[in-house]
Amino acid sequence: MASRPEHYPYSFKSLLDVPRRLFHPPPSQIKIGRVRSFLLTPLFEVKLTDVLEGQHLPPLSRKDFEEYLLFVEHSPENFYFLQWLHDYTRLHTQWAQSGTPYSPKLALSWSRAKETFFAPGAHYRLNLPSSVLDKLLTNSDDTSSHAGSHHYEYTGPTHSSYPPPPALAKVRREVEDMLRESLTRFVTGSCGNSGRARGLFGIALGVITLVVGLAPVLMSILAGRGGRALRVAAIPIFWLGAWITIMSLHGVCIVIFLFGDARQLYPYELARPKITAPISNLDNGRTITGAQDDVVSEKSRPASDAHLFVDLERGNEGGSTSTFEHKPVPRSLSAASSVPGMEREGEGCELATMSTSAHPPQSQSRSHTGWSFDFDALPVSPQTPATAWSAQAEAGSEKAGAGIPTFGPLTRVLSPVVTRAQWEIVVRSAVLAVFVAGILGAICLAVPARR
Repeated sequence: MASRPEHYPYSFKSLLDVPRRLFHPPPSQIKIGRVRSFLLTPLFEVKLTDVLEGQHLPPLSRKDFEEYLLFVEHSPENFYFLQWLHDYTRLHTQWAQSGTPYSPKLALSWSRAKETFFAPGAHYRLNLPSSVLDKLLTNSDDTSSHAGSHHYEYTGPTHSSYPPPPALAKVRREVEDMLRESLTRFVTGSCGNSGRARGLFGIALGVITLVVGLAPVLMSILAGRGGRALRVAAIPIFWLGAWITIMSLHGVCIVIFLFGDARQLYPYELARPKITAPISNLDNGRTITGAQDDVVSEKSRPASDAHLFVDLERGNEGGSTSTFEHKPVPRSLSAASSVPGMEREGEGCELATMSTSAHPPQSQSRSHTGWSFDFDALPVSPQTPATAWSAQAEAGSEKAGAGIPTFGPLTRVLSPVVTRAQWEIVVRSAVLAVFVAGILGAICLAVPARR
């Protein structure tokens, strides 16, 4: 069973780092627009392929995206299908180059995929027209004749038990389109650092600050003390109250932001134990179940058989580890996470993978220890039955920030994309608060004092 992400404590030392974080934010990312009220929340361009290949840090990692689909939108079938297709394409390419007349692995993989993604009533049936899925089930024997289409170079043997990957190109495009829409909502929801309850707390705190700012104004107007100079003193308080309120409306808590780059844990993360069960090593240390290393590798060492691993959850680099060395941490893997160099975790399932040490995809492809998609490691069933995809997305977006306690625990934010987004929300909220405070101050100055 998976454990919670590493706890991020409140530390007053973090307050000393606030000036650096405000004046030296992460570099600006490519934007494709803004979302939500006042257009303050930026929407950065995050490519689907980059997320699936594990090129983003938490909370935009591949594991985080998988959990979002599983627990928020309740539609992980698109994610799992692409992972299976990636493995199926690799196996088919190897078989085509081998010259053998038949591949039992391909036949079994295709048979399991039909039962999992295409068959009526399947737990992970794709949300595509029934005519498209039924055609894949009934006409798979004819797909091998199209092996030369879709710019696919195929010179190896053919067999009717399993279609070539180009036969699934149309399905793949539609699945990727749906997954990109989910990714957009996922990135947007990840830009904040607090849940709904903490947001309401921040709004209440901002409103109270605004009310406190009215005290010198009322004293000047009703008691005739201090004149308009006393009312001017309320403008900075108006600005602070407006700043806190606007940030809270956009999912950023000023208290969490001041104490560092962190976020509150999601409800499905809070449901996990703080410590995982011991891991179990099988198959001479190459098959792992249970808690695993949550690591990626950006580059391989050019002159060594060892590789550098980076702990995504802690944000620090570890030492060198050989191909079959393991460094357990309290995380576990999901079924779709058995991608070279990106062993990631899911929830409610265990995964058998080839290695927990991270390697670049190219080094894995050249090695003799391949990986395969594990159908048996998929969650037993989705959180909800498969319904209309748009309805799932709408329900998921409504529950994205619910269920998080007001003062729930924090975990560190490592993604520069999310850090930059939060910084822009904070800065834009401060600028907008200047206009709000100016308007309120002008109104207060215009009110004549009681005589």
